[in-house]
Amino acid sequence: MRLHTLVVIRMCAVNLTFERARPNELEELHAILTAAGLDMEERWGLSHWVPAYPLSRFRAGRVYSVRRADSRIVGTFTLGRDAADYVPAETWSAGPAMYVTQLAVH
Repeated sequence: MRLHTLVVIRMCAVNLTFERARPNELEELHAILTAAGLDMEERWGLSHWVPAYPLSRFRAGRVYSVRRADSRIVGTFTLGRDAADYVPAETWSAGPAMYVTQLAVH
């Protein structure tokens, strides 16, 4: 399985587009991730995204933008082959997989 540099998926039911983030979008996407972390801390006392992942680490990942039909960015996620560090390796014993991490929406 090969990760493509540009992946566009259309979900007709909700009319969203997912595509690999452009370099000039990364700060806006990181701001969404930061806001989601602050919201989770305020609402539920969850502080694992406060502070958010550093922007430099965010830039190093395969970051995707989520857009509405009017092209407004409404979310972000990272897609990769590596499981998060906190997930025990034996959890994922079925073979190669793709992992969605750092999922955040407005």
